[in-house]
Amino acid sequence: MLTDLSFLDRGKPWPPPSEKERLDTYVANRLLFQADHASVFKDSLSRTLRAAESLGLALPTSYELCVNYFKLISVTTAGMLFNKAPGIVAGEERDEAMMQAVQDIDDRSDLQDTLFTCALDASRFGDGLLYVHRDELGKGVIDISRPDCWFPVVDAANLRRILWHVLAVPYEKQIAVMGLSRTQKYLRVEIHGKGSVEVRDYLMQEGSIGAMLGTPRTEQTGIEGFAVIPVNNLRSSDQVHGTDDYSDIQSLVCELEVRLAQISRVLDRHTDPTMQGPEEALTDYTDPSTRETHRVFVPGKYFINSSGGVGGEIKYTTWEAQLEANFVQIERLLSLIRVISEMGALLSDMTDKQGAVPSGAAMRRMLYGAISKISRLRNRFTPAIKQALVAAAALSGADLKGKPLYIDWPDVLPRDPLEQAQIADLRTGGKQTQSTKRAIMELDDLDEDDAEAELESIREEQESAMPMLDSLNSRQADNGDDPGDENSEGV
Repeated sequence: MLTDLSFLDRGKPWPPPSEKERLDTYVANRLLFQADHASVFKDSLSRTLRAAESLGLALPTSYELCVNYFKLISVTTAGMLFNKAPGIVAGEERDEAMMQAVQDIDDRSDLQDTLFTCALDASRFGDGLLYVHRDELGKGVIDISRPDCWFPVVDAANLRRILWHVLAVPYEKQIAVMGLSRTQKYLRVEIHGKGSVEVRDYLMQEGSIGAMLGTPRTEQTGIEGFAVIPVNNLRSSDQVHGTDDYSDIQSLVCELEVRLAQISRVLDRHTDPTMQGPEEALTDYTDPSTRETHRVFVPGKYFINSSGGVGGEIKYTTWEAQLEANFVQIERLLSLIRVISEMGALLSDMTDKQGAVPSGAAMRRMLYGAISKISRLRNRFTPAIKQALVAAAALSGADLKGKPLYIDWPDVLPRDPLEQAQIADLRTGGKQTQSTKRAIMELDDLDEDDAEAELESIREEQESAMPMLDSLNSRQADNGDDPGDENSEGV
């Protein structure tokens, strides 16, 4: 961990040695997310290579099977958080001016997509970064920054207390030296404090920090707090950074892919069965190109089997693949991946053999781990979103500090309306528990005005249908039929 800014002194190695393991993990996790598992699972890949050699198969040039649970977990987690945008209510009783300020920030920042990407980073790397700054028009926007460029400086006694957020980005330029063009590496550093940011540029010399270019430039951000707002995944008191979703299941997914690859190779090996038979079934064959002679079996010939007293039976060598233990192992691995990743049934097909989907209550029990995980992440995002909105509003000339801000998160799993209606019917003995207007608002996702308009349309249709019903009843009366008589045959 970094507890002061001395890691930026001239001659210090870059990146800082204490951060190398974290940055290496970021590189590996990025490859896993992008389905380049062979680059990460090199040692395990050698097991499949050895297995291929022992079976006499050509060595593969790539990892045949890629079961990308890593991407699925990250995308599913971010989707459960932000596929449906949370509602943001500003001010008491929805203050119009504050709501408009929040809406403007939302529009400028493309806030839903920004938060979705931040959630992806929190899952992949353990940390997502919101970054508040001014846009080209001088208005505040909420953006994101890369975790691999982030080096927080913390209080050694309290790792949750950040003293500075350092954003460092290497870059290159072509420079002329004695008439020759060469590439020079530099390091752009932003040291974010509360309300200000200091910008420095360094020369890079063989993996270490060189001389500083010019003098540092200090700028006021216009924000009381930090412009960089981290959103950490699961984190304990002795951790500066959050825990990613990949580390705990890497070995399981690796073993799963190796097991599947080995099974596929064994099956491929025996799709071309070997012929066996008597020696007289073979014929000398000379390759015209190499002039080499081989003993081969020529199809089309007829041989008498051993029952006729000559030779032996010609047949294919069959093989009984004892793969049951492999499939049991695969199922155990899948079960462990579901449990340890906290995603549960989200990583499997939840329909039964007849294609039926479990009820809402059953699905919630099956996804208890995933729901708990999403609730934990929401607790991380809620203060970060509020802090980012206050900061972006301050840069836009609006004041949201100290004003009520509410984040209305949608339900993780939509409730089953039929199941809820059945429960209400049982609890009330079949009595009505909801007005028609409220039912329309909830089922059709309408506000009160739209629901009133829908009810008015229903009333108009009913009234227009009444003259037709009166005319029908009148014709029945003229024919001597009583509309209310059960024995009446009608018209």
